[in-house]
Amino acid sequence: MRLRPAEAIDARILVVEVTQTDVNQQGGYPLTDATLVNTIAALEPHKPVAIGLDMHRFQSRGDGRKRLITQFQQNSKLLTVCAFDQDDQNYAAPPEFTADQQLEQVGFSNLIRDRFSPWQPSQRSDLQTAVQPEGGTVRRHPLSYDPNVAPLRSACATPYSLSFQLAYRFLRNARVQPLQVTSEQQWQFGSVGLRPLPTRFVSYQALDGTDQIMLNYRAAPPGQVVSLRQVLAGQVTADMVRDRIVLIGYTAGVARDSFDTPYGEMAGVWVHAHMVSQLLSAVFEQRSLIWGLPQWRNLQGGDAIWIFGISLITGVLVKRLRSRPLWLGFAIAMVAIAVYQICLIGLSQGGWLPLIPALFAVFLTAIGMLIHLELRRRSFRLSNCQ
Repeated sequence: MRLRPAEAIDARILVVEVTQTDVNQQGGYPLTDATLVNTIAALEPHKPVAIGLDMHRFQSRGDGRKRLITQFQQNSKLLTVCAFDQDDQNYAAPPEFTADQQLEQVGFSNLIRDRFSPWQPSQRSDLQTAVQPEGGTVRRHPLSYDPNVAPLRSACATPYSLSFQLAYRFLRNARVQPLQVTSEQQWQFGSVGLRPLPTRFVSYQALDGTDQIMLNYRAAPPGQVVSLRQVLAGQVTADMVRDRIVLIGYTAGVARDSFDTPYGEMAGVWVHAHMVSQLLSAVFEQRSLIWGLPQWRNLQGGDAIWIFGISLITGVLVKRLRSRPLWLGFAIAMVAIAVYQICLIGLSQGGWLPLIPALFAVFLTAIGMLIHLELRRRSFRLSNCQ
């Protein structure tokens, strides 16, 4: 992922980082409701499309609770988060929210972390909230979930992720049509269909549960950034906020809200920003979502044909160049390099081609063919001697 070409920053997103310095200046972690009230009040006049608060606010924090709830009641552009699959009420939405607010002004904050084991297939996921990660990389983008499949009943009523909620509002504000679920049960955003990952997808072999796609990270920060103290000091201009999605979240270490990604450790608010940017870029710039080779039901036929084709090319080269070891070694090396470059170019266009299996196919086919041809040669000589 890190070898892909650089990309421009997504100008539709602004991230307000709550750094360790901000936390110290505002009286410690977590931020008080009054601080959030002042932050939102500083941003609202600049007319953002939406403001996403990547902080769990079930409990009141210091002064300002009533004013914070009033801001949410008066401005439907404000969203906060809850977390499903949690029995801890602290991950629920604010209890003052109405039933409509629970659905429309809340998105779930759960992120999917992959823990691959060489002995077991990759299971559905660990759907983690903003607690300290215990390992695993965020590679998938959850869009929605069915509460009926969650192992724990939670007070998180919304079926949609924070990134989905924010992107949907931006697209609706831009009058993108259609914004609906198709007959195939996939979201259609304009000309882009968000097809959920099948049970088997490239290296994944046991996906289920959450409506999810692969996360095609931007090869650059997915938005501009300002600190909380800059917002409170009035240093954020209208041009930085107007018609944008604003995400507010912790980057301070005390929040323990960081996750492993293909681009290294990343704060949760930035992961959500990448997810929002992915959806918007797919619609407005036709930036590719990550796709795999075609498959038929649960049979990964496209992957099989790709690997078989590489094996066939290798086998032909070995058969024709076996008497010229130097040329054969050079040809095998060129095939391996070509496979690597094809996979990298494919990934830059959103295509995930099996790399390691293809390289195994190159070298195992070469070794197997050389052994087979040598055994045939010896058998032929032996039969002639007899």
